[in-house]
Amino acid sequence: MAQDKPKHPPIHLLTRRLLNSDPKSFGSTRPSRTTPPRVGRYVPKIAKAAFKKYGFAEPHILNYWTDIVGGKLAKFAEPIKISRPGGNDEAAVLTIRVYGPAALELQHREPQILQRINSYYGYRAVGRLRMIQSSKSRHC
Repeated sequence: MAQDKPKHPPIHLLTRRLLNSDPKSFGSTRPSRTTPPRVGRYVPKIAKAAFKKYGFAEPHILNYWTDIVGGKLAKFAEPIKISRPGGNDEAAVLTIRVYGPAALELQHREPQILQRINSYYGYRAVGRLRMIQSSKSRHC
């Protein structure tokens, strides 16, 4: 009987070919896929539209509310929206949700709060505060 020729080359020849060849020539075992875009890339566009819808063209006042009014008052009040009742020439009205009896304190400090907001922006951005009192606490 004649000796059958092996179907595959000997292993030492295969390893020599693998070691001496370019790895890119073999290709990948996985299908090539591009990575999906990161969600964080779209957040500013979506957030800007949402802020604009509720009156905050720039969300700075939301981000720095604690720095503007102070930590004590920021616990009991939060900005809801900024509206310009007479158009772009007049100063805006800042609507604030106030929790519990802190509305009286905020009403008393309204000139100081307006001054701090306007000094933060560098111009007379807000001319008046409108307070909406809420019975539920922010930290419930």
